[in-house]
Amino acid sequence: MNKKALTQRTLVILIICCVTALLLGFFVASFAKTMKKGNHVELCRQSIALAAQTKKLPTIMGAGRQITPLNCPREDLVIRRGDVVRKGVIDQDRAHKIIADAMAECWYMVGEGKMDPMSNWDNKGENYCLVCKKIVFDKSLQRFMGAHANDINLTYFTEEKGMTEQQANETIRENVQKYFINSPDHYIMTTNYKATGKTYYEYLYNEKPGELSQEAIDVLQHSIYSPNGLIFLNMYKYEQKTWWGTVAKIVGGLVLAIAGLIFAPFTGGASLSLTFIGVSALAAGLIVAGIVIGAVVMAITTTVSAFTHCEECDAVGGISFLHAHLKLSDKIEICKKNCDKNNPEMGEAPICTILVN
Repeated sequence: MNKKALTQRTLVILIICCVTALLLGFFVASFAKTMKKGNHVELCRQSIALAAQTKKLPTIMGAGRQITPLNCPREDLVIRRGDVVRKGVIDQDRAHKIIADAMAECWYMVGEGKMDPMSNWDNKGENYCLVCKKIVFDKSLQRFMGAHANDINLTYFTEEKGMTEQQANETIRENVQKYFINSPDHYIMTTNYKATGKTYYEYLYNEKPGELSQEAIDVLQHSIYSPNGLIFLNMYKYEQKTWWGTVAKIVGGLVLAIAGLIFAPFTGGASLSLTFIGVSALAAGLIVAGIVIGAVVMAITTTVSAFTHCEECDAVGGISFLHAHLKLSDKIEICKKNCDKNNPEMGEAPICTILVN
């Protein structure tokens, strides 16, 4: 190697080192500031951002792989009776906004599809998940719902009230909307999120929702939302992410990060039949104040487009909701190959194989 080439190589390495030092200093300062504030959302977001950037460093420096721990603790989202009950009935819009805002906060916290939230793990064929919140009802709301158990009991209306089955079912449908939190799916698809000019659905999934039939809307509006479910991110890595790209790509990525890309508002993607949105029927298992009530089972699959803004993710997934009676080991349909092409190959995989928090 001649002296000119050696000098150029040394200059490139020095540039990378300087930019890296600036980046790390920027993140450390922001990280310390956030820790003082105790803001868990920003703390998690910054730990993900730092991990996503420092993942590139080992091959540059010639050292072993560097691991930056994520600081993303799980939290309970407590829905209180006082928040959602108005004049003796559930205010569905209030309840749905609480859940939709929690999903949006989770999507923001994990990087909105522009950086790899699972940078510390990149094994091909694994479905990783990060739990944001567990939805729980306070005791007062549980008692409120429990007191209305007979209002959705078919036998009570047919045998004790003498109604026909059709009359009983119509009454039950009305009572489901009055006394129980229903699925927020339709709200997410039709309601704008803050000042974005987009619906929650568009913010979460970076595309407009498809059209739902009136029958599908009716099912969603007469289904019961169960407590103790999880709002979580799942991410299936269909390719193993490479650690080394071109020098220009690395330097460019670091400079963009310093310029504030990581803290700008950005979005991910999904499609209507995927992730959190799913039409379903009443099924087993909601326990409120000792009363067993039917619960809606939502489809949990994965979205192909959530991480299209993240060049290094090589993954599919998105924000999902897991009902309490489902298990992370349950199988879902998932894209396993050619996920960024027009002919993706689908297959089955567990909802989660590795829980990262």
